[in-house]
Amino acid sequence: MKTKTGITTEKSLAVRMEITEKLSHVTTEIAKVSRTLDDKKRIVETATRTLESFKKEAADQQATLCGVIHLEKHYANVFHEDRLMSQDKEYYAGLMKKVTTAENEVSHFSELQEDLKNEKITLLDKLSELDDPLSEILMFQENITEARNKVAAIQAAISSQDDIFKKAVQDSPSIVELLQKRQDILADIATGCNVGSALDDLDKLIKSERQKASKVKEIADVSIENAQQSIVGLHRKLSTAQLELKKLADQEQKIKTAFIMYEAEKVGSEYLLLAEELAGRYKQLIALDTILAGTGGSSIDDGAMIDFWIPAFNIQAHKKYKECLYDGPGYFSSINNGDNLNSEKVRIEALGVNL
Repeated sequence: MKTKTGITTEKSLAVRMEITEKLSHVTTEIAKVSRTLDDKKRIVETATRTLESFKKEAADQQATLCGVIHLEKHYANVFHEDRLMSQDKEYYAGLMKKVTTAENEVSHFSELQEDLKNEKITLLDKLSELDDPLSEILMFQENITEARNKVAAIQAAISSQDDIFKKAVQDSPSIVELLQKRQDILADIATGCNVGSALDDLDKLIKSERQKASKVKEIADVSIENAQQSIVGLHRKLSTAQLELKKLADQEQKIKTAFIMYEAEKVGSEYLLLAEELAGRYKQLIALDTILAGTGGSSIDDGAMIDFWIPAFNIQAHKKYKECLYDGPGYFSSINNGDNLNSEKVRIEALGVNL
């Protein structure tokens, strides 16, 4: 069966699976970039707040030193970079650099987020060019039902024409009995019985029946010929219809399997997306638990962290994994090697929190 894009349903499902896999990847990247962007925005707020606080303190000090607060109040709290002391200028430059760097990073991740969103829109547009897989499989089922009904209708028509043919043959009049009776009368005449008048009457009846039979035969012959030709033509149509039905029947299992596999890939991609989100939050919680211990806080570990495990499935979306997406001991050791902890510390300290 062809879709509106001109490709087969089975191929359409394969294309849709490929696009869906890319779409899941882009969606994952959008989520990651969005989280990073939120952190960068918070860093900008922290850096800006620190900068403004420094400028206010510096302005107050400058005003006090110049006696502005007492002499000219409208100059109070006005920051003058050129009046900073050398060590303060260096500190101020560092704050400005942090703000600029953070703002540039926000701009970068905002652009990246926008690019990913546009890529997602493009992928969604490509998906929209394909027929909905559910609609395709339902349409295919309708087509195969229609093909079966067509074959059944032609077979019924052949049976009907066959009945017409048989009836036309049976309805052809026979004068065999009348001829046998005439033979008996002739035999009586030959043996001396005087039945001449009976022969004359019978001959008239035979002639009349022959005339009737001739007319009926003409009609019957037409019916028989039409029925025979109809049956031949219907058999040709039946062969074509049966061939179409066979082609559809041969595709039926493949298309149903492809559809179910597509559904599995679709759900598997969503599953992977959620698994990555869950694993990411799990990593952060482990790091935060370690940081809590370092600050004298109570552990948030309930003793089951080592049991973290998310199974993988034998589908294309999970092809780079083996038995599981994330397994307890292996994953726990990989995220407890210091890098994860340092990464979380850097993230929190970038928000202005001293650990």
